[in-house]
Amino acid sequence: MRWKTLVTTTVATAIATFAVATPNVTPADATTQLSQAKAEAAQLTAQISKLDQQAQAAMNTYDQLQLKLATTKSQIATLQGQIVRREADVARLKAKVASEAVNIFTQAGASSSVISIAKGTPNDAAIIQTDVTAATANQEAAVAAYVTAKQALELQQASLRSAMSDLATQSAQAQSAAQAAQNAQAQAQAQLASVNSQIQQLVAQQLAAEQAAQAQAAAAAAQREAAALAAAQAQQARAAQDSAPTPAVVVSPSGGSAPAPTPTSPSGYVNPLADTQILQVERIDQGVDYLCNGPITALGAGRIVSTYEGGWPNGVFLDYQLTSGPAAGDYVYVAEDVVPTVAVGQAVSAGQQIATCFPGSDGIETGWAAPGGIGEAYAGYAGQWNNSNSTAFGLNFSQLLSALGAPGGIVYGPVVGSLPAGWPGW
Repeated sequence: MRWKTLVTTTVATAIATFAVATPNVTPADATTQLSQAKAEAAQLTAQISKLDQQAQAAMNTYDQLQLKLATTKSQIATLQGQIVRREADVARLKAKVASEAVNIFTQAGASSSVISIAKGTPNDAAIIQTDVTAATANQEAAVAAYVTAKQALELQQASLRSAMSDLATQSAQAQSAAQAAQNAQAQAQAQLASVNSQIQQLVAQQLAAEQAAQAQAAAAAAQREAAALAAAQAQQARAAQDSAPTPAVVVSPSGGSAPAPTPTSPSGYVNPLADTQILQVERIDQGVDYLCNGPITALGAGRIVSTYEGGWPNGVFLDYQLTSGPAAGDYVYVAEDVVPTVAVGQAVSAGQQIATCFPGSDGIETGWAAPGGIGEAYAGYAGQWNNSNSTAFGLNFSQLLSALGAPGGIVYGPVVGSLPAGWPGW
């Protein structure tokens, strides 16, 4: 019988949609990259905080040094004023000494001290010299005291100037350290912004990967549903044919048996192996095995359902649904040592190249595929294959190839299973 086109179209559309929507990043990869980016962001955040503390400490030190500098400058200015006043005092005292000396000379007789001295020593010159010496000594002692005070102030001023120079050097160093910390902080913040942008991208990729995984699961569920529906329809068809005559049985050389459908003309179909340069027939199992090299074509008009399936050698399982001829609606596969030259969803015509086979270690296998494009041979799907036998579906496809001019496969072991009612024979 023919499986409903609506079911297979729905499943194929889901597979094609998933193939387009699946991103390059798997959920596991996205999670790993996201964790690494978050760890890097945390490190940068801690680094920025540390640099901020360093910059703040350097600025505090700078502010304190600036305050000390201002205080020292004020102290120096105060001392400078005091020094100026001491210099003025010294100048006044020196002038006073000179003035008093002149007065003594000019007013010697009027001074009581002079009269007192004159009574003991009538020498006027000696009296005048004694008064001058006494007055001068007193004034010069005062001048010396002022000079000493001025020198002390100047030493203090020099010490403050030296301290101010040291403070200026330390202040410049603190300012440089603060600037360096701020520059490093700005660089870390730029790196953090880049990492945060990367995290946003990774989150989007992770979400896309999860959505793709959900789409894949939905597609797989749709495939299983379609397969279950097809199996139920096949069972209903067989039940409807219970009263029909039992078809004849074809016995394989090893004693196995498979039903022999009524021969049908393969009208509209062509030999898919006609263009190969090397073609060596091998056994019949789930399909027909060959060793070949060269182009493989579509045996009839159809639509590509899948090209790859990881469970097969080399990961290749090219599956297409026939849209014309006696087997319209059924699926054909070519697998193993082949390279697809078509894409999923592509429409093909009879005789159009769909793949290139190469003489690898596995050879190729071609036959009837399970309904719904689920990446499995019909014989395996129907439970006919136990890894050491020919199958009814494999034998039927071998007969079709023979009818189209290709060499049929070699039967080995029992031919296990039967074909659904209404399946075309060749």
